[in-house]
Amino acid sequence: RGYVRNIAGAPMCGCVEKMPIVSRSDCTQTNVEESYKFTKKADTAGFNGEIEYATLEFQACQGANNNNNDLAAYYQRLVNEGRVTTTQQEVFKKYIVGNNECQNTINAYLQSRSYTTGFKPDSSRWTYFVGEGSLRDEENETMDALKVRAMFEASPNKIIRRACMNCYASHKDIYYKRLTALPENFDIMNLMMNDWLITNNVLNVDFELYSTYADAVAGNQAARWTFCNYNDYGVGFPRDCGPTGYVPHQWNSYYRGGGHAGNHAFFVEANPDFVYEAKNIAVGKTISQSSTGWGGDGNRALDGNTVGIYNWNTVTHTNWNNPAYWMVWFGTDAQVNEVYFWNRIDCCRNRLNNVVVELLDGVNGGNVVASKTFGGNLPVMNKVDFGGKTGQTVKIYMPGRWALMSLAEVQVFGSLDETKVIKNVAAGGTVSQSTTAYGGVASRAIDGNTDGNWGSASTTHTHTSANPWWKVKMTSASSVQKVVIYNRYDCCWQRLTNPIVSLNLNGALVKEIKYEGEVGRGAGQEFDFEGAEGDEVMVRLEGTNKILSLAEVMVLG
Repeated sequence: RGYVRNIAGAPMCGCVEKMPIVSRSDCTQTNVEESYKFTKKADTAGFNGEIEYATLEFQACQGANNNNNDLAAYYQRLVNEGRVTTTQQEVFKKYIVGNNECQNTINAYLQSRSYTTGFKPDSSRWTYFVGEGSLRDEENETMDALKVRAMFEASPNKIIRRACMNCYASHKDIYYKRLTALPENFDIMNLMMNDWLITNNVLNVDFELYSTYADAVAGNQAARWTFCNYNDYGVGFPRDCGPTGYVPHQWNSYYRGGGHAGNHAFFVEANPDFVYEAKNIAVGKTISQSSTGWGGDGNRALDGNTVGIYNWNTVTHTNWNNPAYWMVWFGTDAQVNEVYFWNRIDCCRNRLNNVVVELLDGVNGGNVVASKTFGGNLPVMNKVDFGGKTGQTVKIYMPGRWALMSLAEVQVFGSLDETKVIKNVAAGGTVSQSTTAYGGVASRAIDGNTDGNWGSASTTHTHTSANPWWKVKMTSASSVQKVVIYNRYDCCWQRLTNPIVSLNLNGALVKEIKYEGEVGRGAGQEFDFEGAEGDEVMVRLEGTNKILSLAEVMVLG
């Protein structure tokens, strides 16, 4: 019947209490027929007996309900016949647990001894950066692709480890060892999380996979994996790669279903001397974008998370604009080196195409100091190097067409004097205006969007009236350097003629400036307040039959 070997640690036969726990067991019974001859001699006490023949047959034991060759069914028959008790049967059931009950029995066994399943690496050897399910460690998570890349490049052997609790045995612990240098725009974090692609990532050319750390460090080619496939966007490490061939569904993805690696974590070899000192000089500065759609606020691009999954609330989103743009004003001159920006990945990747990145010398604009154009559809991570040129604004836009723009993250590296940085202190303030017409509410003038097209829903509008006004009460008093007002673009820009801007403190006028003439179409006009202290700014027009429309008001202090 094929019973050819023992189970490790168990006898070939014995009392049930000595046998291993199993889901079921075959059952064999013996049928014996014997013939004896007994002889009695008159002069001898007793009988003399001898066996004439014996017949021994083996067959499947006969269980309850005609369920034969099953030890559990046979034991139930013994209970039914009153030959064993139900108490004895309960002991029996601890060892023959029934089909599909092995895992439950294992869990109960571990729980009875206060064991819990899990995975805990040696933090002196492995640095966690991201994971899902039971192995996720939110307190120590790193969603910054550049930081993960720096950690990887500083690791002793260029090895990333993935541990997976519910994967096949062959995929519970995998070691990715890099053989070639990472290209400059290679997002190795996204490679692991969501996009297992072949570009600069060919098995046993650019990297090797191993099942043990020792083999990975030694580069044991006899133990390295031999099969990989790639290029299903949204499917992360290691797609269907296997030690000797195709192994399906052991991959992870952070936004696509179908992978079985729901409880996993990624680690980089630890380097005790590693310190990440890169500083994004755009953080805390003044952000604006062409418009805001679907809640995709422009400040999301500076939240430190480079993963472009929209429902994580970390990706920007404009409405349809021509051009769609995102920009940061540093508040002072900055020497700008590298600019990195990341695309959305959960959908709509191809929206980000034919992009221009500019370094400008003014507030949200000015002369172009340097620029770079990216043709075609952009990858996940993109880089511009401005080589230390001086400017005040970085702008990312798609020129010449109506488009939607989404950015997962923007990181700008360089230097500036933080003590000289001025910011838009109007943001977060309390706004009001003399009247509101056509839905042109006052808050549109501090939404971070300088787009003066009425259709972009970012321009204020009063009724026709005498002396219309708009004002903002800042959250606290500030030293105001400049006020910049932006005019409407699509029509009626001539309405913004001879505007007056006043600065108040505690309800008292501090300074008032009048611009003589018409503010340019869609243009910004600066008013210099030279550091005067105030907590409220008002923009107004004098005269009858006036309409006040403002695309944006920035109070720089």
